[in-house]
Amino acid sequence: MASTKGTARVIETAKVAVISNETKTMMSVLDCLEDKTVSVDEYTVLVKHYGNKSYWIDRFFERIASKCGIMDSMVQPPLSVKLEILQTLEQNVREYIDGYDGENKCFPVTSSDKYIYKMEESYTNGYSGVHLDSWEQAKRMISKALNEGSSLDRSFVLANMLRTSTPDIQDEMLSILAEKDPAALHDPTMKFTGVQGVVDRFIKTDGELVKAAGVAMEKADNAKSHQERIGILWDNFDNRHLRKKIEERIVTTNDEELKDSYENMKEIKQEERQKAADRRE
Repeated sequence: MASTKGTARVIETAKVAVISNETKTMMSVLDCLEDKTVSVDEYTVLVKHYGNKSYWIDRFFERIASKCGIMDSMVQPPLSVKLEILQTLEQNVREYIDGYDGENKCFPVTSSDKYIYKMEESYTNGYSGVHLDSWEQAKRMISKALNEGSSLDRSFVLANMLRTSTPDIQDEMLSILAEKDPAALHDPTMKFTGVQGVVDRFIKTDGELVKAAGVAMEKADNAKSHQERIGILWDNFDNRHLRKKIEERIVTTNDEELKDSYENMKEIKQEERQKAADRRE
């Protein structure tokens, strides 16, 4: 096993050391894309023709994907991720050997599933280390997109992010965008970047959430006790429009009791998100 692992390390490390004339030529050709914003479709065509053939060209594609908000680079991950995966495989085998007692026949399956899922995710996404939950990922992505220069670049990056993200991250991104830059949701350029359907569905759902927030706030106002009021607000706390209404109410009324309860609810929700992220890992 050690010999196999050592051979794999040598092979992967050797790929990094190879920079052929063909690689240099291709990188100089692709260099013109360094400052360009490309769509997912354009990027996919380029990777199909030139990706997964040279380590350093793949790293170049990875930079382009990151710049343009494309979540799946479609190329092999960097050396650090591959070496970490090899290390994890070694650890998995050692745990199996050390823990196997001849009777616990389900141990290798249970152990392997835990590691393989995490390794597959790391390999596909090309990262190692801390895994962010969907809310944190979405915040960083939106911040990156809004810092793009022109309106066209912002629209392309946002579209790329939405097209290559999972549904949960899409919802988080659009919720954050609706708060930070609602005009971006109605940018005409979005109609030509392949995500108008996703945005339209969000806008429709968001309108329903606005109405639901109003109903929940009215019920809370008519509650017979503070405990009943907090129960109503908690049941609808995932609605960002309701949270905004609560914040506005605290400012206008200086309701310290509501403020304390609101802060407690936020802390509990944050803890729940963190626990969910920990379970995924």
